[in-house]
Amino acid sequence: MTVKCEERIGVNIASMLPWAAVPVIGLWIAGWISEKAGFSFWQVLPIRSVSVPALKKLHVSIRYVEPAWNATTLLGHLRGRLGSENMPTMWQDVLFFPNPAVCSKVFREVASLGATFITHHVESGSLVEFHPGLGISATELVRRAYGPGGVVIDTRHIRRTEAGDLRPANEYGADFAALLPLSVLIHVQAWDAREWKRFAEGKRTNLEAMLKYAVQHGFLGDFVVEYRPGAIGGILEIVFPWILAKSLRSVRCRIDEIMGLFE
Repeated sequence: MTVKCEERIGVNIASMLPWAAVPVIGLWIAGWISEKAGFSFWQVLPIRSVSVPALKKLHVSIRYVEPAWNATTLLGHLRGRLGSENMPTMWQDVLFFPNPAVCSKVFREVASLGATFITHHVESGSLVEFHPGLGISATELVRRAYGPGGVVIDTRHIRRTEAGDLRPANEYGADFAALLPLSVLIHVQAWDAREWKRFAEGKRTNLEAMLKYAVQHGFLGDFVVEYRPGAIGGILEIVFPWILAKSLRSVRCRIDEIMGLFE
């Protein structure tokens, strides 16, 4: 059965922050933004507003669930302790995520609904997201013929060094091509706000080039937009949810357009 292009494009609920984290009505607002932007499904993070009962009331398709970026507590953050992903924490980790134990519980509960879970570590049979801190190169991942869970390619993480710098295009391009046959999901992330704007406007970007390469070379998995609120519409996206919906829709339409070029 052929899957329509638009049915393969979803959004990470973190793309709808801070709206998605508003107490009580946050997920409802996120659902409204997602619907207006035209996304078919969600990838869920265990942010403060997320619970299984709340998700069930939305009737939104939950296709993927991912652990918290780096969950911590206020005390742990102030004392400089590493977070749940063994990295230094930032203020937004305290603001958007509950403590690590609660995050882990919510993650397991959402996964129990049938959502495919993504891991940030090499685990047999899991869908693993490739990133600089994984501790294994793309070449080694391919050599092991990693599976059956598969690989998630993040179009920003694959371009950065562990220190956060931009890698040379030939290096990340080679890794992208090597991992693509193992990939079942692509996280669509621009390098910065400038690239988000250019991408949404239909201008040439490295992000566009990677997505075109993926579709042209037979990628049949899903795309999940991981947008940084404020990148296209500035502060207005933080103040007015309909502005954020408009920006996300422009991103979703560009992906749809790229997919249509080769399918």
